[in-house]
Amino acid sequence: MSLYRKLCHVVEDGFIHLLTRKRSAEERDVVRAKAAAYRRHQALLREERLRGKQRKRALNDRQRMRNS
Repeated sequence: MSLYRKLCHVVEDGFIHLLTRKRSAEERDVVRAKAAAYRRHQALLREERLRGKQRKRALNDRQRMRNS
């Protein structure tokens, strides 16, 4: 999955480059910073979902052990 994500980021960076090539350097930096912030936010959400799934799995395992 990480290979797919890296490929998507490369494609996104290409689009950002194409869309901002006629803008000033400061505007390009702002757009890149927004993209980086969005990616960090999405990574945090992914980690949070993963932790929730792990907690749920651990809870189910404990319940199974009690019922066995």
